[in-house]
Amino acid sequence: MLRQIKYFQSVVRNNSFSEAAEECYISQSAISQQIQALERELGFQLLERKNRKFTLTPAGEHFYKKSLILVADYERICSESAKIARGSETVLCIGCLRGYSSGELQKALETFAAKYPDVELETIHGNHEELYYQLRTEAVDLVLNDQRRAFSDEYLNLILATADSYIEISTRSPIAAL
Repeated sequence: MLRQIKYFQSVVRNNSFSEAAEECYISQSAISQQIQALERELGFQLLERKNRKFTLTPAGEHFYKKSLILVADYERICSESAKIARGSETVLCIGCLRGYSSGELQKALETFAAKYPDVELETIHGNHEELYYQLRTEAVDLVLNDQRRAFSDEYLNLILATADSYIEISTRSPIAAL
């Protein structure tokens, strides 16, 4: 059933059976059959099919949103269990901007380490693009940065603090007259 749920997620994410089939390395008819089998097993329709298009049913929309959490939790459980089986410690890997040094960050890391001594903390430094690449490839668990671009729906964006910024300009600069 988990594989069928992943196929369903791919169909919804791509808004296309053919693109989902390509993404999942199976035929379009096979992915369609797998979605139908999932619907039969669940006992309700996930997609309303019209001609060559589809829309999510209300139950399908609910199932899709909840299944994202389910699959992510399942994958995390498998990963953590594999680490335990290998005798590895739990590691929290935090990405920070290169050159960022903050007393608050150091204090937060020390407080976290005292509260969770079984968790190994690792920090990785890089520029914005390097850190977001590492986040996408799951090389880091979270990234702390200054927001230099619009938030992306690809990530969970949490604002931890806001601060005013000031610019100083020489009184001799032509810009100062503006």
